[in-house]
Amino acid sequence: MRRALESEYVSENLHHWIDLIFGYKQRFPEAKKWHNLFIHIDAITDITQKRAILEQIDSFGQTPSQLFFKPHPKRLTKEEVIGSIFASKEVKFYGKNNLCESQGTDIIAMRLIEKSKELVTVYNDCTVSSHLWRREHIRLEKKKSLTLFNLARRKKTPKFGYRFSSLLTNHNVCVTIDESGLYVFACGFDNMTFVVWDIARGEVVQTVVRHTQLVSCLALDEDADRDNRLLVTGSHDTTVMVWRLQKRHSVSLSSRKALYEVVDPEPRFILTRQTAKITCVDISIKSGMIVCCDMNGELNMYNASTGDHLERLRPLLDIEQMSTAGEQILPTPDALDSQMNLPPLGPIDGANSQPDQPNNVAQAMPSTATDAPISSTNTMIELDLNVHAQSHDHNNQNKEEEKYIDNNNDGNNNDNDDNDDDDDDDESENNNYNNNRKFALSASASTLVMDPSFGKAKSILGIVEDIGPCLNMVRVSSFGDIACYSNGLKHLCIYACNGELVKKRNTNDDILSVIKFNKDGNYIVTGGTATSTFIRDTRALKVRKQFTESKEIIRCITLDKDEIFMFVAVAGGDVLIYSLAMSKFLNNQIHNLDRLGF
Repeated sequence: MRRALESEYVSENLHHWIDLIFGYKQRFPEAKKWHNLFIHIDAITDITQKRAILEQIDSFGQTPSQLFFKPHPKRLTKEEVIGSIFASKEVKFYGKNNLCESQGTDIIAMRLIEKSKELVTVYNDCTVSSHLWRREHIRLEKKKSLTLFNLARRKKTPKFGYRFSSLLTNHNVCVTIDESGLYVFACGFDNMTFVVWDIARGEVVQTVVRHTQLVSCLALDEDADRDNRLLVTGSHDTTVMVWRLQKRHSVSLSSRKALYEVVDPEPRFILTRQTAKITCVDISIKSGMIVCCDMNGELNMYNASTGDHLERLRPLLDIEQMSTAGEQILPTPDALDSQMNLPPLGPIDGANSQPDQPNNVAQAMPSTATDAPISSTNTMIELDLNVHAQSHDHNNQNKEEEKYIDNNNDGNNNDNDDNDDDDDDDESENNNYNNNRKFALSASASTLVMDPSFGKAKSILGIVEDIGPCLNMVRVSSFGDIACYSNGLKHLCIYACNGELVKKRNTNDDILSVIKFNKDGNYIVTGGTATSTFIRDTRALKVRKQFTESKEIIRCITLDKDEIFMFVAVAGGDVLIYSLAMSKFLNNQIHNLDRLGF
């Protein structure tokens, strides 16, 4: 009820109620026009009826005195009163500060802590710094620096001296900072853990081991009204786990010394509908959605409250089917085979498999790279077969995992039974989708060269680390819109909460490293290799504002709570500060006060 009364709809219509109760609609002729008529006590002569009316007044009140004699002004929106970078027509660049302690390090995450007036920054060398935010002067000052994992100086055994895994290239998805500025949550280490770092104490206070392979990404969201905080982790073991954080009062400055577990040791949900290694995750408690992407280019949507699977999207397929100037972005399987002078390869799966051809081809291949030169044709076939075989084995493994999870979901068995037919359809569709996902290779007599937009070829033996493009970033807004991006295809896609594709746009030469929704989800901020920061409207992805002051690659972006200030971290450690033009901002405040009669 409180949320309804404080909603934007009530705010936009509150002045009508004021007109009825306290204003000009209380008196004739407007009162009659708006059905706002009441019986005057003095006009009642019957004693019994008058007594009954007085009893009603005691219970329900009576018409108050008239306070306003002309229409009351409409309540200003928060953006009109305070202003924001997204709504303002004029945004000013206020300079930059270099916040790196050592050369060669970049900021991969940062957050402005309103209460302490500090900007917390996390670097790609696993260090954390805290800087004073001087709002009145619009500048940052270095405060202190804390080592994130290297505790060798404090403890005899340096258990947490790990760096980010070499298997990961996007460290931005491996780190997040909580709203209160107490903790940093980090993953991406070869020991399959994620850790909780206490910023004030400068040490790891919790290490969680539950995933069976590298924890590749995480995301955090907090609902201050309900004191609900959820952490989501994704792993190369193809699972996504949802963790509940301790209540806010349990992690206060006075009590957190005695707190051993910031994160509940057991995950609330384990989500298993993915078919490949997880690349990125996100969560929005307000919209009630969890989203995750895997290396197969699939995007799965879950209910954040129940863990139920909602939808499976295939953004890469949507992008691949889009043609530019009559040419497909990805070549079809038949086109690839014809370019390499190969016969078409059938699906290697179940009853439809054709074992004779793969076996004969495998026997014709040399056992080692030194036995014979590897021809381009044979190389292409071996790569394709390995990929299909790995995909087939991986799908079978995931079927077993899904069966295990489904049998152990208390209270959800009936729902799973109802969806069996849908699951079968999904599996069949997945097999066709995976079998049709080919990759472009240029093969020579002794080497493999993969197109830069499609992943990596590791050796002449056909060992491929990344098969084709994947989804590198995903974000979900407070109202359920989903933004996902592929570095390989350089496309940004927007989906509605029902899974419908709303818009897709090519970012051309700008390979994005950061995507961020604003609070109401109407705008999205992006930055990357083009060195410019863009503000786009969510549904059309049209650029509304562009900031070109940076000459370096954009690494990460954060805003203050009211979205008046924007901080843009670039390669090399500089943080650029943007804000509303202060003189215009103050004049706007004065105008609003005059409009309200002050």
